[in-house]
Order: sequence, then C-alpha cells, then structure tokens
Amino acid sequence: MTLVHHKQNILDYITTERSDPQNYRLYKVINDPNIKLKRLLKDMVKEGLITIHFEDHKGQIKRILTKQRDCINYE
Repeated sequence: MTLVHHKQNILDYITTERSDPQNYRLYKVINDPNIKLKRLLKDMVKEGLITIHFEDHKGQIKRILTKQRDCINYE
C-alpha cells in the first residue's frame, strides 16, 4: 500500500463515518503501524485535501477534519 492509498482511506472514512475521529480509529483505518498519523494529516493539509480545526465540546477539545476534495489527483 502506498501513502496515496492511506490518504484516500482517511478521506473515505471522513465522509462515511465521522468528521472528528480519534487517533486510534484512524490507525484502524490505516492498518499500518509504520505510518505516522500526525505527519500524514499534516501532509494532507499541505496538499489541500483536508482542513483541521478544533472545537470546544463539553470541556473537551475535539479535532475536526473537513474534507476539501473527494479524490486525490497526482498528474
């Protein structure tokens, strides 16, 4: 599996399951312990695939991932 495949899995998870996934849920989607999740999310923000913002929810800070594009195009 390549990083593009993992990025697409995360995009699909955001649309179908949750927009505020915790790290352990994203690691289940990625299913590869060698991938660094924070680095992958930062790269996705740099490429314009997602945006990350934080919200206060009952005294807890939640990370919200918002999808910017549906699919990854590398041409």
